[in-house]
Amino acid sequence: MTRAVDCVIFDLDGTLIDSARGVERSLARAIEAVAPGRPLHSGSSMTGVPLHELIVSALETEDGPLVQAAEAAFRQVYDSEGWRDFALYEGVAQLLSILADRGLRVHLLTNKRSVPTRMILDELGWTPYFDRVVCLDSRTPPFQDKVEALQDLITATAVPVERALLVGDGADDERAAKECQIQFIPAAYGYGSAAQRANASREVPRLDRPADLLTLLEDIPSLLVRGR
Repeated sequence: MTRAVDCVIFDLDGTLIDSARGVERSLARAIEAVAPGRPLHSGSSMTGVPLHELIVSALETEDGPLVQAAEAAFRQVYDSEGWRDFALYEGVAQLLSILADRGLRVHLLTNKRSVPTRMILDELGWTPYFDRVVCLDSRTPPFQDKVEALQDLITATAVPVERALLVGDGADDERAAKECQIQFIPAAYGYGSAAQRANASREVPRLDRPADLLTLLEDIPSLLVRGR
């Protein structure tokens, strides 16, 4: 990496927090509520993907009424209690604090819905760290995917694409960064397919832990934003 960076865009699930257990438990309860006795598809552990995609994969069906009922059940369970069931990756809070002290602009781009995202950020005291938080449902109608959401973020905040990084663990993070010409850094400690590919290929640059981002940034000529 040779270019300066003054903006970092983070994914949430699998990058800043590990929310897999809360999502999976809420998903199991939602499916049991709308389709008692129906087993979850064994490949349905897809934390970090949009809710509709998660439900369709779990049920292995596109049946509209059933999927809608399961989505509603999931929202009820997850928004009332499931969102609390997450763990922090070591060093994330310190990383966000250091980036803020250095004056970098920091944004959040996530497939998680706005309601639980805001509750998690408020619970952790992280809300002030982010200049902008973008969820797929941050607008009406919702963004179709992270590519569209990132394009909107770039337009709305004048993100300098040549001096920005997108850090995430999912294939959709990687695709969004590529489509928008922003350098992508895989969070290899996460659980998305981008993390799996990074681990398989030992791709560099990559983050084996959140704090590794500071080392990467130190290798880049400092181009800090003044007067956040």
